[in-house]
Amino acid sequence: MTKKIIILITTVLALASSKTMAIPIQGVENIIDNGGGSFTYIFDQGPGGSSFSDVKDSEGIFFQDGSSPLLTVQSLFSGGTPLDSRKVIQDWPAHGGMGLDGIGTDNLDPGEYLYFNFAQSVLLTNVTLNGDHTDSASGGISIAGWLHDAADIDGVGDSGALIQNLTGSNFKFTSSDFGGYIESVTINTTSVSEPATLGLMTLGLMMLGVARRFSRR
Repeated sequence: MTKKIIILITTVLALASSKTMAIPIQGVENIIDNGGGSFTYIFDQGPGGSSFSDVKDSEGIFFQDGSSPLLTVQSLFSGGTPLDSRKVIQDWPAHGGMGLDGIGTDNLDPGEYLYFNFAQSVLLTNVTLNGDHTDSASGGISIAGWLHDAADIDGVGDSGALIQNLTGSNFKFTSSDFGGYIESVTINTTSVSEPATLGLMTLGLMMLGVARRFSRR
């Protein structure tokens, strides 16, 4: 009897975990290899500028092509329930991009957020925005805690360069009063390795110094 109860509990737990471990779906990939470890993920067009049907999923959308790092865009960091069950959307036609679909518009609207999760640490250097199917964008958007004027990174008369290059593997995009889509992000994978290596070397030298100090006592 006890054995049957254990089997029943194990089955229930397995079913529960299978429901919470849903997998994001694949988006339409247009990833440009800029060379030198730099990649640009463009979300408002397919490969070669082609069109596509909207892609949306409540668990998120992932992108990877060739040697580019795996990118997953979600409305949550990890685990839990997606933001109000809204679906992350890769919106087409042109001047669309990444947004949230389900309540109100399918833009990234004020108070909404998206997480851009890379499979490795990267340097986020450029972001371009679209203002609800227009080239220009307005309002404020916070990227990993840094507030930007959307007009400064919409690619209209600017390069989309961020106020400060951001290092990490997870970046939260939060709209304060911006309404539109995230059109593209550009990252670099090589420029983050050297500081990490230097940090490890410095830590190693410090530990070696401490070890020598104690060995002399």
